[in-house]
Order: sequence, then C-alpha cells, then structure tokens
Amino acid sequence: MMSQLHICYGPVCEMQHHLPSFLDPLEFVIVYLETWVYKGLFDLRPELLLYFLNMHVLITSDGDLSETVLYIYGSKGIRIFAMFVIVSLACNLRTKRNRARAWARGLQSPVWWNRRYFI
Repeated sequence: MMSQLHICYGPVCEMQHHLPSFLDPLEFVIVYLETWVYKGLFDLRPELLLYFLNMHVLITSDGDLSETVLYIYGSKGIRIFAMFVIVSLACNLRTKRNRARAWARGLQSPVWWNRRYFI
C-alpha cells in the first residue's frame, strides 16, 4: 500500500494538497530513493527540510516498504539544485552504510580510510 506525504515550503504555499500559484503542476523532477535512505535523510535530519524553506519548493512523496519517490516542484534551476542536494546526501549516506557493514564484517579497517571519510 502506498502512503503519501505532502511537504510544502515557501511563503506562498497554500493548503497541503494544492500546488502554490507559482508552480507549474506539469514541471517536476522525480527522485527515487530506497525507504531507509528517505528516512535517514528526512527523519533524522530535519535541517535538510529547513534548507528548502526559502527556495519556493514543493516536495511530495509516495512510498511503500522498499522505495520512496520524491516529486520536486519549483522553478527549473531550484528543483534541479534540490535534486542534486538530495541525491548527493543519499549517496553519502549509502557509502557510510556500506563502510559500516564492511567494518562490522571485518573486511575493512578504518585505519586505511582517509580521515575525512571516517564515519
């Protein structure tokens, strides 16, 4: 069963289920994230959502147990920038998870990791 969450940012946002007047409902960017990545980004880091506060961005998501789809509405430059921020943070989170798993299995030692990449 798909759950739906609507998150609206910007001073001219109307009600939760309606697009603000400055947004074109046909222009959006889709980002596919695994559910654990979505929860790691938005549940544990509320400052990420506050980052988009003044950018006139509407983020809606549909998700099930394994995958979450983000729809990012806004002007072209802003929605592309928001997509790159979300995807880069998701890739960073995935890298840290893979390193932690390898370290737990004894396949990698943190001594060999560059200091800036250490968890």
